[in-house]
Amino acid sequence: MRLPPAPLLCALAAAAAYAPTLGNGFARDDEWLIARNPLVQDLSYLPTLATSHYWAGIDRDGNLWRPLTLVTVALEYVLGQGSPAVHHLGSLFLHAAASALAALLLRSLGLGAAGALAGGLLHALHPARSDAVCEAVQRSEILAFCGIAGALLLEARARERPDRRARLLLGMAGAFAGGLLAKESALLLPALLLGVHLLVPGARPRGPFAWVAPYAVLGAVAAAYLGARVAVIGGLGTGFPVSYLDNPVAEAPGPTRLATASEALASYASLSVWPATLSADRGFAESVPRETFLSAGPLAGVAVLLALVAAVAAARPAPRLALGAVAWGAFLLPFANFLFPMGFVLAERLLYTPLLGLSIAAGGALDRALAGAGPAGRRVAGAVAGVLLAAAGVRTAARTLDWRTEESLYESASRACPRSARSHCAVGDARLREGDVAGARTRYERALETWPDYSQAANNLGRCLQLQSDREGAGRLFRRAVETGPGNGQAAKNLGAFLAESAEAAEAGGRREEAARLRAEALPHLRRATELRPADPLAWGGLGTALLQAGDAPGAAAAFAEAARWAPEDPRWPESLARARGR
Repeated sequence: MRLPPAPLLCALAAAAAYAPTLGNGFARDDEWLIARNPLVQDLSYLPTLATSHYWAGIDRDGNLWRPLTLVTVALEYVLGQGSPAVHHLGSLFLHAAASALAALLLRSLGLGAAGALAGGLLHALHPARSDAVCEAVQRSEILAFCGIAGALLLEARARERPDRRARLLLGMAGAFAGGLLAKESALLLPALLLGVHLLVPGARPRGPFAWVAPYAVLGAVAAAYLGARVAVIGGLGTGFPVSYLDNPVAEAPGPTRLATASEALASYASLSVWPATLSADRGFAESVPRETFLSAGPLAGVAVLLALVAAVAAARPAPRLALGAVAWGAFLLPFANFLFPMGFVLAERLLYTPLLGLSIAAGGALDRALAGAGPAGRRVAGAVAGVLLAAAGVRTAARTLDWRTEESLYESASRACPRSARSHCAVGDARLREGDVAGARTRYERALETWPDYSQAANNLGRCLQLQSDREGAGRLFRRAVETGPGNGQAAKNLGAFLAESAEAAEAGGRREEAARLRAEALPHLRRATELRPADPLAWGGLGTALLQAGDAPGAAAAFAEAARWAPEDPRWPESLARARGR
C-alpha cells in the first residue's frame, strides 16, 4: 500500500495533534490583542493595522510591527464574529501548511524520502512549538516560517530552472516580504540561505550572477522592510523599555546579560531535545540574573555554543548536522540576549523556526541509519523514529489542553515554574474574573512576595481589597502600583477612579475642600490613563465622569465622545455624553 505524499501526512499529523485547540478559549496575549483590541474587530481599521505598531489597539507605545499577523487575525474575527474556535482553526491550518512546507523543504535540501517525512513530522509534532500554535496571535512565528520556507524552495527552484530565474526570484522576494511582515525574525533568512549554498551538496549557485542575484533581491526586500518599519514605529524597535519581570537583565551590565543568556541558551537546547516541562512564562523569578559564567547554567550554554561550532566544523563528513546547527543557531542566537536585550530571557515560542535545524539533523541522521543498515536494522530505526514521534504527538496534544483557559494555562505554568511571579498574577486574574476574590488575593500576594515592585499585581490586589470593602488598603495598593509602574495605564485608571469616587463621597459628606483636593489629584491620573490606553473606553469614561464632577462639561463631553467612539455598543457613553452636553 502506498502512503500519501509526505507533505500531506505531515499536515494531517499537525491537524490531529492540535485538533483539541478548537475547544479552547482566549488566553495570554489573545485576550488583549483579539478580545479587547478594537482595531482587529472591524475591517475598516485594516489601514490602521498596516500603519501602526503591533499593540496600537491597546497601548500608546510599542516597538513591534507585524501587520500581516494582525490582518489575518482581523479577517478571522469578522468571519467568526469573535469566536475563539475560528482563530484556533486558522492557526491549526497555518501550522499544518508549515509542516507540509517543512517536508518539501527538507526534500529540497537533499534528504531522502524517509528523512524528509520524519523531519516534517517532527516539525508538526514537536511540543516546544505548541505555544506558537495554541496562542492565535503567536502565528507570527508560523507565518514567518512559511515565508522563510517558501523563499528557500523558490530559490532552489530558481537554481534548477535558470530560464525562469527572474520569475522565481520575484516569488522568493514576495515570500520573504510576507515573512518579514509577520515577524521580524525572518530577517535571518539570508544567513540560512548562505548555509544552504555552502553546506548542501550540489546547492552552490553556478556563476557569479547566480550567486549574487538571490542575496541582492533579499537585501532589497530587507532594506524596504526596515525603511517601512522605521517610518511606522519611529525606529528599528531596539532600546525599548523592558519590564524587569520579563527580562531582569535588560538593564544589567554586559557580563551579567551574557552569562544569563548563556544559561538560557542551554535551556533552549534542552527544550529542543527533551520538551517534557513546558511553561507559558519563564520570566522573573524563574529566570534570574547570573553575574558570572562560573556556574552550571552559563557553562552549559558555553558547551552548547562549542557544540554548534563543532557541528559546523564537521560539515564535510556530516553536512546535514552542520546545516541543522546553522539553522538552529542563526534563528535563535540573535534573539537570545547576546547581541542586545530582548523583551524576555526565555520564551518557548521563539523555538518555532530554529527547530527546523533539529528536523534537518534528525532527518539526515535517519537517512544515514537506514542507508547503512540491513532490513532488520531499518525496521528498528523506523520503529524508534515512530515511537519518538508518537510520544511527541501525545505530549503536544496534552499540552493543548493547558491552553483551554487563561487559568488552566497559568496554573500549568505555576506548576512547571513555581517561581514565576507572572503566572501567579495571571491565575489571580482568572479567579478574579470568576468572582473568587479570596483566591485571587492569595495569588496576587504570592506574586508580590516574589517581586515587591510588581505593579500589575499590586493594582489587581488593590481591586481585591476594594471588592472586600478595604478602601484604605485598596488606595494604598493603587498608589503603589502607579509608583512602581509609571507606564501602567490600568493602575493609573484605577487610582484615578478611586480618587474620583473618594471625592464624590467627600462631597456627599459635606467635606468640600477634601473633595476638591481629591478631584484635583484624580484628574492627572485619569488623563495619564487615556494617554497610555487611548483605545480604552473605560479610561475615557472615567475621565469624563471626573471632569463632569469638576464642572468641566465641555471636557467631559469630549471624553465621553471618545469613549463612545471606542465602544459604540455601550449605552453608558451616549447617555453620559447627552448629560454632559445638557449641562
